[in-house]
Amino acid sequence: MISTEDFLSLSVSARTKLLSQLQNAHKRSYANHHTRTKPKINCPFCNSPDFSLNGYSPSGKERFLCKSCNHSFAITTGTPIHAIKKPEKFLKYFNIMSCGYKPLKNMAEETGISLSAAFEWRHKILCAMESMNENYVGITDFRQSEMPFSRKGLKNTEEINENKQFITNVLAVADYRNHNEITVLSVGKLKMADFPDEIQHKLFTQAIVLAPWHKVVSDFFRAGKSSYTLFRPEKPYNRFDVRNADKLHDAMNTYIKQRMKGVSTKYLQTYSAWVERIAGFNKRNTNDWAVLIKNQMAWGRYANQEDSFRYFIENKADIVYKRSFNRNWKTAENFRITSLNRHKQNQDLH
Repeated sequence: MISTEDFLSLSVSARTKLLSQLQNAHKRSYANHHTRTKPKINCPFCNSPDFSLNGYSPSGKERFLCKSCNHSFAITTGTPIHAIKKPEKFLKYFNIMSCGYKPLKNMAEETGISLSAAFEWRHKILCAMESMNENYVGITDFRQSEMPFSRKGLKNTEEINENKQFITNVLAVADYRNHNEITVLSVGKLKMADFPDEIQHKLFTQAIVLAPWHKVVSDFFRAGKSSYTLFRPEKPYNRFDVRNADKLHDAMNTYIKQRMKGVSTKYLQTYSAWVERIAGFNKRNTNDWAVLIKNQMAWGRYANQEDSFRYFIENKADIVYKRSFNRNWKTAENFRITSLNRHKQNQDLH
């Protein structure tokens, strides 16, 4: 190691040469280090895997530059931890939430944050939860049920009472190989078009569907190519049941209606994905929660929830959409196309 005195004793040309050598060595070391540790992620804006290193942020986070859309991003951009100012507390909150349901007040006290922050953090995490993408196999229970339409959180009691007569159609599908799914279909009278196409695709190949008879459900299966049996549970000679789908609906009632005292329909789809996990239905991936914290779609869904709800109401409901959330984020527009396109493809309420 060269000392300051030794360096100053060198001639000007020798100093210049040494500094040049050190600079080149640093560049090689920097390049080698980042080649080895370049994360396996895609651009959160356009999903392109083609990006380059783009220095560091003032806080020391490594940043990247997408070669397709030219957006700059960090490894946390778009994830639930995006724009979180207290990451240590957020990770503690995340770990508590992964262990099961606790009221928001308790979550806020345990992590030392405000009640409003606890609400926002919960919804950021919920927006990271994906619906199941696997096909159903073997005997598959299929049951549609109803939940009250809710605008919980609104201060306008007249508008709340105005929509009390409407119901939200919810579908539970479950086979006997740990493939479970709860889907919010529509608000108002159920129609065949309310069933998303991907449900039919998941049932088509290997599922043998059992479902209680319902006119719209019957039309849905007759229009498709799935193998199915419809039965009338009220008949004394009936020997079929949909116990797995019933368990999903029971879990929804236990957590959503009883423990949470209701959830706004705007958030019902994301909460249903959480119920699957905390009620023990989601056993497909033991590393599921570790995957959630890296989901780059989470922030886009969270920032554009109101637009997604508007799309849902305008296309899947018998009521008129009324905006109830006026908060906007500067980065929401960057994620809007990705978020809404994904929403339209899945026809889910995120």
